Amino acid sequence: MKHPYIALVSLLLLPALTISATYQWKDEDGNTVYSQVPPAGGQAARKVPPPPPPATPTEDAQEELKALQQRLDDQRKERQDEAQEREQRRAYEEIRADNCRKARENMQRLQQGPQRLFKENDGSYRRYTVEERNEKIRTAREVIERDCD
Repeated sequence: MKHPYIALVSLLLLPALTISATYQWKDEDGNTVYSQVPPAGGQAARKVPPPPPPATPTEDAQEELKALQQRLDDQRKERQDEAQEREQRRAYEEIRADNCRKARENMQRLQQGPQRLFKENDGSYRRYTVEERNEKIRTAREVIERDCD
């Protein structure tokens, strides 16, 4: 291309050419005509200003929008709280079911007889005394009553 500057200037001016004025005039029948091209024959026409930009929201609309946003935020928080509560309830029910299962297993072992050996926390085995066995049975019954349906 011999003249790259001409092409560049043409490209820069192209957007300005697309934004044209609007003209208003009366035709020979008395009808109002609007056009982006001025009337032919030198007929009198006036340039019509472009439409105004969109109106900014009024304060009432802004307050209404804020109130709506607050309601949405409140609903979102409520749903999150409900989901968290359901999760806590589910975890609590799992723990209860596990406690119930263990208490029933303990009760079954304790009722097998006083001569049974029980494993201690340190890994050793021993037999419970009558008092220890009765106390463990009582504790197991309390857990079963509390955690088993």
